Parts: sequence; structure tokens; C-alpha cells
Amino acid sequence: MIASKCDCPSALFTATTSTMVRKRAPAQKALSPTKEILANAANDLQAGTELKSTKNGKEDEEMPTFDDNNTIVCDVDLSFCDDLPGFDSFDKELSDKSKGYWNSLQQDYNDFTSWTCLLQAMTENENNLPAAEAVFRCFLRYYPYCYGYWKKFADIEKKHGMFDRAEQVFRNGVNAISISIDLWVHYINFTIQQKKELPNGEAAIRNLFNYAIASAGMEFKSNKLWDNFIQWEKSQGNLRRVTEIYDQLIATPNQQYIKNWQKFKEHLETSAPVDVLSTEEYMKTMHELDIVAPGLSNEDDIPGSGDPNNSEQSEQDTIPQKNAELIRRKVIAKRESVFLETAADIKKRWKFEESIKRPYFHVKPLEKSQLKNWKEYLDFEISEGNHKQIIFIFERCMVVCALYEELWQKYLDYIEEKDIESTRSVYSRACGVHLLKKYPLHIKWAVFEEKQNKYENAAHILSNLDRNFPGMILITQHRIGLARRMKRFDEIESIYENAIKSADRIEDKVFFSIKFSHVLAKFCSDKSKARLVLLDALKLGKKQKRLYLQLLDLEMHYGSVEDDHVLSLFNSVENDLSLSEEDRGLFMQRKVEFYEEYSNDIQSVMEVRKNFEAIPSKPTPSKRKLSDISPPPHSHKPKKSAEKSGPSAYTAAPDGFPAAAYNPENPGMNNSDNQSYYNWDQQFQQYQNYPHHQ
Repeated sequence: MIASKCDCPSALFTATTSTMVRKRAPAQKALSPTKEILANAANDLQAGTELKSTKNGKEDEEMPTFDDNNTIVCDVDLSFCDDLPGFDSFDKELSDKSKGYWNSLQQDYNDFTSWTCLLQAMTENENNLPAAEAVFRCFLRYYPYCYGYWKKFADIEKKHGMFDRAEQVFRNGVNAISISIDLWVHYINFTIQQKKELPNGEAAIRNLFNYAIASAGMEFKSNKLWDNFIQWEKSQGNLRRVTEIYDQLIATPNQQYIKNWQKFKEHLETSAPVDVLSTEEYMKTMHELDIVAPGLSNEDDIPGSGDPNNSEQSEQDTIPQKNAELIRRKVIAKRESVFLETAADIKKRWKFEESIKRPYFHVKPLEKSQLKNWKEYLDFEISEGNHKQIIFIFERCMVVCALYEELWQKYLDYIEEKDIESTRSVYSRACGVHLLKKYPLHIKWAVFEEKQNKYENAAHILSNLDRNFPGMILITQHRIGLARRMKRFDEIESIYENAIKSADRIEDKVFFSIKFSHVLAKFCSDKSKARLVLLDALKLGKKQKRLYLQLLDLEMHYGSVEDDHVLSLFNSVENDLSLSEEDRGLFMQRKVEFYEEYSNDIQSVMEVRKNFEAIPSKPTPSKRKLSDISPPPHSHKPKKSAEKSGPSAYTAAPDGFPAAAYNPENPGMNNSDNQSYYNWDQQFQQYQNYPHHQ
């Protein structure tokens, strides 16, 4: 059955922290979604909300409640918490060993061994309910699929007489891992003990059973839950309800399907048909068999001879037994086709089920064969096309493979085409609980929300991600793109200003400054501020050439050309000794072209050109004699120069300067150093791989 073995002794938990995805610095907040997102996403992992079943792609009835006001009365908050409080915040002091585990966890929540040791101490040694609640709430926030610890949490509450809190813990548990058979059984047994004497207890317990079957009844090894339901209904004397449960069970693929079929037939044979069948089915079956109900035939009105040995009377007495047997055969025959269909479904799935060696969550990595089996099982179910079954197999898979991004993505690829709200819930669980540091999936979540026109949700996701991965160009650029599409230019300025301020590397500051100036000039029409941003970046002392080229592009291609600013720029370049002679010569050439295109004084044009021509040419390196060069074997003749094929599209450069260094149509675009800023950082290269909605 699906049940985590995380309640084993701590010695079993020897997995290294390298298998986890939730490594974080001590002062870093957990990478959880904001409350607004979780509310909008109808996240079924948040405690205190009404349980919903989405196994069929739509909501079922709410989880039943049992008190007089149809609410759970609980005087403390038992929902998830992101961080452990200090161990000194409790009235009762903890042992030194517990303090040590506590300190270790506050440094690294991936230390699973410390978690299990601390939880064991809270369960067995420490008698400190507030501290135990804090530990369990934080642990289960990061590891909600460890079903055994939900049970231990509830047991602690019961131990201290807090039965209302224990009930809330169980509710939160089945909310977090709704397909755990063992957890449902524990919850139901607890409810039976607490509610069986109440006036509405029977109905409440039955509703809880029904909800458990709807949530987890399709689990392949769920017989414990089905058997408990059947036995409980029998104890209430509701044989007809037992038949209804068997009808569901027979139609559900289950490991013990043959045993279930035999038990159903025994159920029919040990009771009269009128007691186990619904009135409608009983009357319909009698009509099909042409059986007259007792007391309605004409023969019943004729008195007997009074002789007890009369043979006709004996035959009359055996008619009800014969009719009952006929009815049983008819009922079994009707259901046998369902049983055979279920058996055929089980046969197709048996190899996949038999290959599942670890049907519970654990931080240890799965074997490759296990991952392969799950992928093939999912592909098989998708090919079968039964949406309800597909969703349930995905849910089972995600309990086992909760730390594998590729399988979450497979789930999302399937569900996004079917149900938007369910897709949002899957994203929320994957990104908000299990894959906190898999930022590519978070970005895809933001893109998904934006595609649904949920711009605020997308903005919250990216903002939250940016706080936890500060300075990452990929995330910052996604935030900028979203803000631009939302026409929030003030927010764009704020994002860029914070990025420039918080960046550790000067290269990153320069990159953000160039991007910022482009946005200011193109979308905000604020050329003056764009100029100031680039001038501030120049003070950093790096990437000077690229920044000068960007400034020149700004002055020449945005708004009107202001001669004073352009000439001031050229003068700054001439006086910047950090630039090479080659770079200064390049800008001198562009100064000549600027004068030729914009100056009204031919004398000034000639003077600038004269100064440019006076620059000494770079000496040509000495050439080796042809006789000194040994051609390689099988050498090919060099191709003809492309220059002979036609005139150059670019302005000719003087000797000593690189050809095609300047494109008058777009200054700086053909310069390799200037072009490089589009792909200068590995993180920004990844940005190109993500979908953008312009």
C-alpha cells in the first residue's frame, strides 16, 4: 500500500544531503509560494482548508465534519510553518541532544538524519508539546509524504488529551497525501472511537469512509481500507450497503481481486437475497426469472390438507430456497462480466505493479529501473485513455518520485491540456513543496499563470523566486519581461535598480545597466535617464568600450541627435587611456562619419578628417618568406576572397583598423565585443531557452 516508511528508526535514514533539492543558507527563507498564490491556486496542501478531491479532474464533496457546528474546533495553529523557531522560545527546556539536532536543522533543513533524530526525541523522550508541534509542523511542511510522521504527530496530541488537535492533524495529513491507505485507516479508526456514540456518528463515519474510498480506493494494494469499510457496515447490519461496496470493489483493479470476488459470492450465499439486494434490483431480478413474490400467488390462498406428510406441501416449502438460489445465480452472472473485465485490466497492469519495489516516499534516489518502470506505466495509462486512472497513477508516481523534476513535468504536460485548475495545483505542490530550488520549473509556472492572464500570480512567483535566487539574470529578465507586458514601467525601473545595486560582479552591473538604458530609451522615452545609467556604469571601470558603443547608439538612434552630447562622448573616448589605440581609432573614424553626416561646416569636417588621417597606422607585422613555410600534406588552395565578389556593405576602414568594424546603419552591431553582451553570461544564455510572450 502507499505508505511512507519514514516512520522507521532514524538509523535507517543514512541518505546524504546531496540527494535533496532544498539546500538553503541559514538566513534564507524557505522557497515557498506566497499566500496569495496559494490562495489563488486552491492549493490542496495548505492546512485548515476544506479537503477537495480532484481525482476525476473535478471537485467532489467536502470532507465531512463531525461537531455540532460542522467545524473542527482547534485552539492552536497546526498548519505548516516554514522555519523552526529557536529552541529557547519554549517555557520548558529541551535536552542538550535535542538542542544539538535543533541547531543543525536551523543551518540546513536537508539534514534528514537530524530531522528523524529530533522527531524521535520529541516522540519518546521530550515531554514538550509546543516544541513537538513546532518540529512536526516544520518537518511536514518540507516532507508531507512521510505518512508515518502524521500518525506520530496525531499520537502526541492524543497523548496529551488534545483530541481536537489530533483530528486536525489527521485531516491535514490526508489532505497532504490523500492516497495513503494506512493514514486513512488510522484516521477512520480514530474517528470511529471518537464519534461512534454521537447521534450523527454513523453518518459521519460513513461519509469519511466514502471520502477515503474516493481518494485512495484505486490504490492497487488498498484492500485494508475496503475490508474495514465492509466490516464496519456489517457491524451496523447494513447488508445492502455491503453489496454496494462490493459492486465498487469488483469494478476496481485490485491486487486481491480474486479474493474479493469469492468474498462477494460468500456474502450473497450467507444471506437472503431480499436482505442484500436493493429493492429495485431484487424486484427486477424476480421479474426476469418470472418469480412471484411470496404471498402474491393464487396457490397461497388455498389451504393445505393439514397432513404434515403431504408431499405437495413439502415441495411448496422448498420453493423459496430454490427461488433464492436462482436469484443468487442471476445476480452473480450479471456481475461476472464486470469481474472479468476488471481481471483483464489487472492483467495488463500486473507487470508494472510487480516492478514497483518502493511504493513510498524517501529521500534516497530511486534506482534507474524504478524510474523507467514508472515512466512506462504512465505512458501505458496515457495510451489507455482513462483520465481518472491516469490521474491516480500520476499521483502515486509523484509520492514515490517527488524529488524528480522530469516526472513532475510529465504530469504537467498531461494535465495542462485537460484542466487549468488542476494544473495550477500540481505546479503549486511541485514548486512550493518538493522542488523548491528547481528554478526552471518555477519560471514555467510563472509563464503558465501569465498564459491564463493571471499576471499577479506570475509576478508573485517570479518576485518570490528572485528573493531566493538574487542576482540571477535569467530570473531578473523574466521579471522585466512580465512587467513590460503589464505596462508597469515604474516596476521595471525598480527591478533594474535593485539588480544593479545588489549584483556582486561588475560585469553583471554593466549588463543590467545596458539593458536598463535600453528599456528607458525605447519604452519609457527617457533618454536623459538612460544616459545617466550608462555614465554611472562607466565609473565602474570595466567594459568601457561596450558602454561607449551603447552610449553612441543611444545618442544616434533614440530621439533627436544632440550634437553637444555626441561630441562630449567622442572627447571622453579620446581622453580615456583605458581604451586601446585601436579602440580610440575606431571611435575617431565614427567621429569623422558623424561630422560628415551632421555638420554644416565643411571646414570642421575637413579638420576632423585631417586629425584622423594624422593618426599613425599600426605597423604591419613582418611576413615570413614563402620558402620558410612548409605546406601541410593534402593542403587545399585557399578560397578566393569574398571581397572580390562585390562591394562591401560597410564603410571602409583605414589601414590598421579592422574591416567591417562599423556599420553606419547600426553602429556597433558588427563589433564582436559589442555583440558579445548578448551572450556574455552563461545564465543569460539559458534565458533564450524559455518561452517569452512578447
